[in-house]
Amino acid sequence: MAEDQWTDNDWVANLRMSQVTFEKLCEELAPFVERLDTNYRKAISVRERVAITLYRLADTASYRTVSNLFGMGKSTVCQIVLEVCSSIVEVLFKVLVHLPVLRQDIATEVAAFFIRAGFPQVVGALDVCHIAILAPNENPADYVNRKGFYSIILQGLVDSDYLFRDMYVGWPGKVHDSCVFKNSPLYDACYTRTFLPMGLSKVITNVVVPPVILGDSAYGLTNWLMRSFTDRGNLTNEELAFNTAHSRTRVVVENAFGRLKGRFRSLEKRLDQSVENATTTVTACCVLHNYCEVMKEEFDEEWLEGVQLHLNIQPCDREEKQDREAADVKNVLKSFIS
Repeated sequence: MAEDQWTDNDWVANLRMSQVTFEKLCEELAPFVERLDTNYRKAISVRERVAITLYRLADTASYRTVSNLFGMGKSTVCQIVLEVCSSIVEVLFKVLVHLPVLRQDIATEVAAFFIRAGFPQVVGALDVCHIAILAPNENPADYVNRKGFYSIILQGLVDSDYLFRDMYVGWPGKVHDSCVFKNSPLYDACYTRTFLPMGLSKVITNVVVPPVILGDSAYGLTNWLMRSFTDRGNLTNEELAFNTAHSRTRVVVENAFGRLKGRFRSLEKRLDQSVENATTTVTACCVLHNYCEVMKEEFDEEWLEGVQLHLNIQPCDREEKQDREAADVKNVLKSFIS
């Protein structure tokens, strides 16, 4: 690849980031992906290793196509992509994917979400999407989702800037969204209030409203997770207004999944990897997504063309147990919004 002749647009089109950001990424990964020359061959450079990985993730091209483009064997390309993805996760995940914990950071998110549709106390939006994979050797039936293809589930909590503040990936596609959530570290953080602290609650019409996250009908209602009202054609104007504000606020998570899959189109194609390696690839893409967003990298809206998010595959959680406190919070928010 003649990257020395690339324009700024070429860098973004091929690697999804500018040359400046690419060089910065290479510098951060170099201690972990650099290889030494041997008596028999010259090592592939850090820049080339990172470029191969980004090109593969950003495109739907096969490993064979990428290997021909970079002039090396298919097995070498496969190994490089997995090694670099693993290093991205090891080096950058904790730096770029983490829940807001400082009071000021949480307050900033609450203010940013409120501007969107007047929905108070929101810190993040929760949803899942499905990533198509090759049928696993073990328990393949567990990975067939309701749309009939093999997948692993990516759960994401997204902030007002389309950043993944938490992500959890790898559960079989057959599993219900609410089950994935209840088995995730995020659920524990919300339930124990290490995230969404009560100290940042706001009193609205004599009801204490804590910081909340927004989810769709697949999740149960709690005083820290707000879902919309089920619409069977008999909603009141207040309930309709609540649902509209809920949707306009929560849309950031759908947008983030769209930007993730648009930027890294390999996630649109079936990942022909083991579940473990596919999980590493998806995690690396989420980290790189945040990296690009933090670096204010250009996002071409044309990348969204043809993107399939595979959202809302699961039915609503009909077995949810709504406690009185959660219902009170939802009702006072309904009145506030309308």
